[in-house]
Amino acid sequence: MGAHRTITARATTTLATSALLGLLLTGCDSGSSGGPDASDAADTLASGLSSGSFADVDFTRVTTEEATKDYRTTVEGMGDVQPDVTAGDVKESGDSATASLTWSWPLGGRAWTYDTQARMTRVDGQWQVAWDPSIVESSLVDGVTLDLTPIAARRGQVIGAHQQPLVTDRPVVRFGIDRSRVSAGKAADSARRLAQLVGIDPAAYVNRVQAAGDQAYVAAIVFRKDDVPASVDGYQDIPGVLALGARLPLAPTKEFAAPILGTVGDV
Repeated sequence: MGAHRTITARATTTLATSALLGLLLTGCDSGSSGGPDASDAADTLASGLSSGSFADVDFTRVTTEEATKDYRTTVEGMGDVQPDVTAGDVKESGDSATASLTWSWPLGGRAWTYDTQARMTRVDGQWQVAWDPSIVESSLVDGVTLDLTPIAARRGQVIGAHQQPLVTDRPVVRFGIDRSRVSAGKAADSARRLAQLVGIDPAAYVNRVQAAGDQAYVAAIVFRKDDVPASVDGYQDIPGVLALGARLPLAPTKEFAAPILGTVGDV
């Protein structure tokens, strides 16, 4: 019986020692990285991209201030639109990792959604991000930024009997003053001469030209291409006057069904 108790005691001691050693080894393994794992770092980066603040993000080649400035410059053209960025899969290979990021920009009731990638390196137990514009959008490189430009929808045609287009895009010529081509001192005189040439109120047009910026184009009148009067042939002699070709949705003639079709112009 004594021998049996001794064996039991020895076995218990061995098991306890093994369990303690296992706990110690586990503790050493869990602390070997010395910091958050790559997924945590990716989540922190995604949060910073959404808010525009990188206070909690470490970078490899740039400072937090430099990354913040570059990011704000890159997305400045998006105006007040704020992205929602979430981190996805993170692939690790030793001290390197690649994180997938999903971007979503709310644009007029729709979302512009796409994926990018961020490269990370573990340095002294901390995951650091290699800042690059392609993190924001995969086609971006240094010096290239995002820009939100509204594009008006194409106006539909007005179709008559037998599928005959009544209102459709037709060629026109717009006459006006390009302020970048004439000095402020001569702009008023040019505006007055052009107004008299095309038959509009000179005083009202002069006021519009004088109120415009130095780079503005101030339209005076628009003619159908086939209806440009011969009286405007001398417009080239007026400093700052510029004739621009365009297309506008118009009826076959100015008088055609005018009370029904009305007119179309810029808001």
